[in-house]
Amino acid sequence: MNNLPLLFSSATTEHEPLKLLDGLLTLYKRPNSHQWQCRFKLSTGAWHCASTGSDQVAEATTQAIAIYETVKVKIASDLAIKTRTFRQLATQELAMAARVVQANPNKRTHVDYIHIYTKYLIPFFGNYQINDITQEMVDDYVAWRISKMGKNPKTYTQRRHAGLYKRVIERARDQGLIHRHRTIPLLEVNADRAEIRPAFNQQEVNYLLEYMRGWERFGRNQRSNHMRRLCRVYVEFLLGTGIRQGTESMPIRWRSLQW
Repeated sequence: MNNLPLLFSSATTEHEPLKLLDGLLTLYKRPNSHQWQCRFKLSTGAWHCASTGSDQVAEATTQAIAIYETVKVKIASDLAIKTRTFRQLATQELAMAARVVQANPNKRTHVDYIHIYTKYLIPFFGNYQINDITQEMVDDYVAWRISKMGKNPKTYTQRRHAGLYKRVIERARDQGLIHRHRTIPLLEVNADRAEIRPAFNQQEVNYLLEYMRGWERFGRNQRSNHMRRLCRVYVEFLLGTGIRQGTESMPIRWRSLQW
């Protein structure tokens, strides 16, 4: 009975942090995990933590030292310490876009973002490690996209693809997954010069407005006349402000106007 305190004492010290390599490397256990973790400070001053994958001290010690030496070699070779696939990083961008759409369904732009990620960028680049993407892969994506669309996309569409692809690369860089000296090739925009969309000239605008002033008075009934008048005022509002019908004009309220 007198030895019971000694047994419980040894059980509690089993999970206390262990110092290795003259204190440069620490083995420890998280409260809700049976496996040993290791941590050490990088030359940048930041801490690097990793799981040893073992709950045995001897095996965890060997694995921790291997992790420590591997990270040292990567730093000396200007390689990123951690890595992620394009899919893992793009999924984070997808989640952010989904939150925006959920909060504001009128954000059609972010619906387009989700479409481009799920139909084009992730299916092609998804399984590649972010540091393994080469210029040849980017060129292959451009050819693959044309075959999938059946045409060379317009400049506007190419800019969307290039911008969303760049967001994933920047996210990887912000998370320290790309070394500061490593250059990941970006998507370029090589579409033909966009054609100017046709528009009404001033003579046509004057004719349209003059016609609508008479048109609004000859509906089938009074309600129809009111709806025609509303339509004519809406057209004048679009012409006078230059705002686009749909997602730009729908959120407009009286409080949005300055008299």
